[in-house]
Amino acid sequence: MLLQTGGPYWEVKLGRLDSLTASQEDSDNIMPSPTSNATTLITLFQRFNLTVKDLVALSRSHSIGKARCLSIMTRLYNQ
Repeated sequence: MLLQTGGPYWEVKLGRLDSLTASQEDSDNIMPSPTSNATTLITLFQRFNLTVKDLVALSRSHSIGKARCLSIMTRLYNQ
């Protein structure tokens, strides 16, 4: 979708190089809730040395296109 709107494009190789293991519990502890407010999100991003500007840029990337996440679909599309 980003490419279709004139945004940048780059090839991304599959797979992760930053970890040999995955943990659902760790993921659950760091992923923000869809109902998180700005203060909660800013605090979470600061834990990873990310700024408010980073938060806005990364959050904005989810504002283009159609949501498929069941936790937000009903709020966006009134289903």
